[in-house]
Amino acid sequence: MATNAEFPPYESMDNGEIVGIDVDMMNAVCDELGLKLKIDNMEFDSIIAAVNSGKADVGVAGMSVTPEREKNVSFTQGYASTKQVIVVRED
Repeated sequence: MATNAEFPPYESMDNGEIVGIDVDMMNAVCDELGLKLKIDNMEFDSIIAAVNSGKADVGVAGMSVTPEREKNVSFTQGYASTKQVIVVRED
């Protein structure tokens, strides 16, 4: 699993270990398939390249689906909805 462990609660570092919702989900998938999960923490912009090159079997990193990304990867059905906002101080 290629990820960027900088987006709690999905994936983050805790005492040198990558933890979070995405890690729990992928551990459950691996348990079902009889596989052992190996996690590679990398820069977010490197995840798609890691999957496309075969360095990683899957990229899991709270990645938003965009038309540009859909040209390069096959996304699963979404499991979370997010909204990006900007917060500014009102004077």
